[in-house]
Amino acid sequence: MSDMPSQSPSTAEADLAFMRALADGGRQPTAMAGPSIYLAAGLLYGAQCVYHLIELVTPIRWPGMMSLAVAVGVNAIFFTWLTVVLVRERGQRVGGSGVNRAINAMFAASGLANLCFVAVYGLNAAWMHQFGFWLLYAATVFILQGAVWWVAWVMRRKVWMLLTALGWFASGTALGLILQRDMTAYLAICGAALFLCMALPGWIMVRQARAEA
Repeated sequence: MSDMPSQSPSTAEADLAFMRALADGGRQPTAMAGPSIYLAAGLLYGAQCVYHLIELVTPIRWPGMMSLAVAVGVNAIFFTWLTVVLVRERGQRVGGSGVNRAINAMFAASGLANLCFVAVYGLNAAWMHQFGFWLLYAATVFILQGAVWWVAWVMRRKVWMLLTALGWFASGTALGLILQRDMTAYLAICGAALFLCMALPGWIMVRQARAEA
C-alpha cells in the first residue's frame, strides 16, 4: 500500500489557484481594457443624442451657440477622461490570460479603426458637402463594435456579450438604412445603442474589474 499522504481540500484549492495565476499571467485579469472609458463614452455621447432629440420632438429650440458648446464640451470631457485613464495606466503590465489579452488587443484595434473612420468620413463629407455621408460613420462604427463584441462572446460565452453584439449589429444596420430620411429615429437609435450597448456594458466591466481587484 502507498504511504503517500492524501491531499486536503484546502491544499488542492491552493494548488489550483496557483496554477490559474500562472496561466493568467500572474495576476487577476480585468474584464476588458479601459472599462471606464467605454462607460464614459456611452454616457456622454448618449446624452448628446438625447439633447438633440429633445429639440426635434419638442417645441424647445436650443440656441446655436449652446449646441456648439454641448458638442465641444462632450468631446472635451471625454478626451480629458481618456487622457487621465491612459496616463494613470501607463506602464502597467497587461495581465490576464491569452484570451483576455486578445480581447484587449481587439478593442484597442477597433479604437484605432474608429479614428481612421473619422478622417475618412469626416473629410469626405466636408469635401463633398454631403452631411449624409458623415451619418454613415455611426452606422459603420456600430457594426464594427458588433463584430468586436461577437468575437468577445465566442471567447467568453457571456450572454450579455452576445446581447451587446446583436444590439450593435441591429442598431448599425438600422442607421445605415434610414440615414437622413428620419433624423428623429436616427438619433433615438443612436442614443439607445450608446446607453444600452456601450454605457451598460461599460458599467458591467467596471464592476467586474473592481471585483477582480
